[in-house]
Amino acid sequence: MAFWGVEVEPGKPFTLKATEATRIRRLHLSHATLGGIGNETARHILVCNVGNRRPLYLCILSPGKVDSCQLNLDFEEADEVIFSVIGPLSIHITGYFLPIPTAFRLNDDVQGFSEMKRSDGLLEFGNENFVRGQPMLMKEMHQKAMMKRINKDLTVFKAQRR
Repeated sequence: MAFWGVEVEPGKPFTLKATEATRIRRLHLSHATLGGIGNETARHILVCNVGNRRPLYLCILSPGKVDSCQLNLDFEEADEVIFSVIGPLSIHITGYFLPIPTAFRLNDDVQGFSEMKRSDGLLEFGNENFVRGQPMLMKEMHQKAMMKRINKDLTVFKAQRR
C-alpha cells in the first residue's frame, strides 16, 4: 500500500488516471478535509465522476461545523476518476493505493457490484440485492464478495505454483 493525497481546488478538477500497464488503479479513499477557513454558511461538496456515469457527491463539508469527513471508498476503475469541488475552499483528500489482484479482469464484478441497466435504459453501478438503510446487508454482501475474490486469487496462485 502506498499513501496517496491531493488537494482539489475549486474550478481545478483532479483526474486519477488508470495505469497504462493494467488500465486499472485501485485507490482506497479514507479522508476529506477542508483546505482553509471560510464563511461558516458556505457548503463545500466533494464530487466524483467516473467515466460517463453521472456525478456523485462524496461528502459535504462546512467550516466550523463539519471540517472533515471519514470516507471508506474503493475505486477500481478502468475509466478516469475525476474529483472536483463545489464551493469556495479546496478539499484535501487522502487514502492509499491497494495492490491489484493477479487474477483481476476488467469485466469482473468489483466487490460484488457491477453495471446494471435501470428501467429507464441507463446504466448504473450497483447490486440488485442492495437496499438503502440496511448496513448489515451491505456488510454481508461486501464480506461475501471479498471471500469470492480471495478464493479466486488463491485458486490462480495455486495453479501458477504447479
